[in-house]
Amino acid sequence: KKSLESGWPYLIRQKLGHLENTLMFDLRMTSKLLQEFISAILEATSFLMYVFVAYNVSRFITVLTMGFGLLLHLTLLPLVRRTRDIAKLQLKINKDIAHHVNEHMAGIKTIKAYGIEDGVIKKGKSFFMGIYRTTIKQSIVKHFLGSVISPVSMIFIVLVFSVAHSRPNFSLAIFAATMYLIQRILINVNSFQKSVHGLSDLSPHFFNIMSLYEDTERNRENIGGKEKFNFERDLEFKDVNFSYIKNESILTDV
Repeated sequence: KKSLESGWPYLIRQKLGHLENTLMFDLRMTSKLLQEFISAILEATSFLMYVFVAYNVSRFITVLTMGFGLLLHLTLLPLVRRTRDIAKLQLKINKDIAHHVNEHMAGIKTIKAYGIEDGVIKKGKSFFMGIYRTTIKQSIVKHFLGSVISPVSMIFIVLVFSVAHSRPNFSLAIFAATMYLIQRILINVNSFQKSVHGLSDLSPHFFNIMSLYEDTERNRENIGGKEKFNFERDLEFKDVNFSYIKNESILTDV
C-alpha cells in the first residue's frame, strides 16, 4: 500500500525484486525476531531466579560464577557483532539475487536475441556463491558458541570445587546443591547467548522493513491522481520538454 501510494520519481529508482523480497522474506524473519526476543526474556527471568536461590545458599560460589559468566559474555561479544554483520551482508545479497532473477527473466527475449546467457549466468553464480559463503560463516559463528561454553563450564566447575574445598566452612551437601544451581545458571547463560545471536542475526530484516516504510512515507505522492479533473476553458503546458518530439504539435480533442 505504501509503495503504491509513493511518487513516480521514487518508484522508478527501485530495483526489481526488492519489494517482493521484503514482503515475502523480511516479514517472515521479523516474526522469528519476536520469537527470539520472547525466548531471551524467558531465559533472563530463569537466570535471575536461579541466581537468587544460589546466592542464598552460597554467596561465595554464586559471586564467583557471576564474574565468570560476565567475563565469558564480554569475551564472546565480538561474535554477536560478527553475526549481525554477516546477516546484513546476506540480506543485501538476497535482494541482489531477487533483482537479478526478476530483471533478467523479464528481459529474457533480449538476452536470448543477443546471446549473452553466459554473462547473466556468471553474474548470477557470483551472487549464489556469496550466499553460500555467508551461510557457512553464519553457521560457524552460531555453533562455535555452544561448542565453547560446555567444556569451559566443566573446567570452571572443577576450579570452583578446588577453591571451595580449601575453605574452612566447606560442606559437600551445600556444594552439591550450589553446583546444580550453577549448572542451571550456565545453561541459561548459554541459551541467552544463543537468543542474543538470533536477535543479531534477524535484526537487519526488521531494520530493512522500517527503512522501506520510512522511504515510502517520505516519498508519498500528495495527490496521487485522486482529485477530479474539470476542464473549463484553457489547457496549458509549462516547462515541459519532450526530447523525442521535433517540430510537432500537441493536440487536444475537447
